[in-house]
Amino acid sequence: MNPISNLSETIATRLKKAFPDSQIKITDLTGNGNHLELLIVCKEFKGLRPVVRQQKINAEIKDLWDEGGLHALTMKIYTPEEKVL
Repeated sequence: MNPISNLSETIATRLKKAFPDSQIKITDLTGNGNHLELLIVCKEFKGLRPVVRQQKINAEIKDLWDEGGLHALTMKIYTPEEKVL
């Protein structure tokens, strides 16, 4: 497995474990595998401000930022009432 798809899969697996009822879609924006877009829909985000939602996501993937494998992640974080995949 190449590192590009591996990073996306790692993120998806971690987020699915942390937010089991979520729907997740990850898109590679550059073809290099380290600039990604995350679309996640989860009822757990209901009532949370956008910055708190981002903090919850970042807490699950902090080491991927720290290790330098992940360079950019655009986050689109919604509740089911706000957005459907």
